[in-house]
Amino acid sequence: TVALTGDGGDEVFAGYERFYAAVLSEKIPRPIGRSLNVVARAMPGGGNYKSVVNKARRFLSRFDEELPERFRSWISIFRREELEKMLRVAPSEAALGRSFRTCLHHAAPADLTNQLLYLNAKTYLLDDLNAKVDRASMSVSLETRSPFLDTELMDYAFRLPGHLKLHGRSLKWILKRAFPDLLPTEISQRGKMG
Repeated sequence: TVALTGDGGDEVFAGYERFYAAVLSEKIPRPIGRSLNVVARAMPGGGNYKSVVNKARRFLSRFDEELPERFRSWISIFRREELEKMLRVAPSEAALGRSFRTCLHHAAPADLTNQLLYLNAKTYLLDDLNAKVDRASMSVSLETRSPFLDTELMDYAFRLPGHLKLHGRSLKWILKRAFPDLLPTEISQRGKMG
């Protein structure tokens, strides 16, 4: 028995808000970002992880850091302070950020969106999502295939300009427009669901 998964759609076609956040963060001058961070910290907390206030706090909290560190902090489960408590030793920022900086360097001269997609494919997709799906499916003897991770499709997608994937705030822009006759609007336009 083989099951098809949707893994890779978000990672290849820019389906996460963090891609938009990263591109936006590079457009905001640092002094303005620092000032907004002070304001965001002073605001009362939002009710849940996805509240606008909490998203703003996460977005602005590491504004003094370079993009690789900012991006990594947005996808990390634990904040640096929490890691220090759990490990009883301060994690080396150099070690934590080295792989992200290296990946971004190797992704050049692509546009920023494609650099981030490359970084995501070499880290989060490879070390997290693929491993999780493989372990979970094989634990019940289920073979899975991920059509979005087909080598030829990935090669093609990475040659497309980033603005066709991340179009303003619209995520997976070109993918959603490629299949309007196959996907009902309530699916293609619904919010992100894990």
